[in-house]
Amino acid sequence: MTGLREILLGFAIAAAPGPMGLLCLDRSLRRGVHSGLATGLGTAAADGLYALLGSLGTAGLTRQAAALGDPLRLLGGGLLLYLGWKALTSSSTATDSPKDTSRGSLAGDALSSFALTVANPITILSMGALFATTKPAEARGLPYALAFAGYLFLGSLAWWILLSCSAHASRRVLPSGALRFLQKGTAAVLLGLGAWGCLSVLR
Repeated sequence: MTGLREILLGFAIAAAPGPMGLLCLDRSLRRGVHSGLATGLGTAAADGLYALLGSLGTAGLTRQAAALGDPLRLLGGGLLLYLGWKALTSSSTATDSPKDTSRGSLAGDALSSFALTVANPITILSMGALFATTKPAEARGLPYALAFAGYLFLGSLAWWILLSCSAHASRRVLPSGALRFLQKGTAAVLLGLGAWGCLSVLR
């Protein structure tokens, strides 16, 4: 295994549009690059975990997604509603200096993004589909599964580093009005995605 294909795969999975990208963007703009990087680290860790579980066999993974689909959607939707509302009503703006980059705050950013990614049934199903045509680790060996997950984690993390640093750099070149609009827009979309996730359980 050279690792390049797995790194590119992890990068592509992370770069797909979704709530985690919006959350990383919002935190990078509103609280600084360190918050965005912590958010990306949590998401990449969840991607790596699911990559490891998927490479160990997909049957249990897909059954779990089917059995826990509604509770996971409700949990993920609730978390998005909370984080979206918190971002929308925050007194800090993209033009302010970052106010809270303590270890506890950054750990909370990483843990919340990890929980959101883990609670996303689409993540489970996409990883199940990814490994549906591959041999399980029992056929290739556990070292292969660990290496695959590690490379995919690195690829995912590379995307989050790129997104966080790009968002942080935009603070210097975009007008303050555009930054505020972008910040409030991402928060509103997070709220909409959270509401959709919760309402989908009731349908």
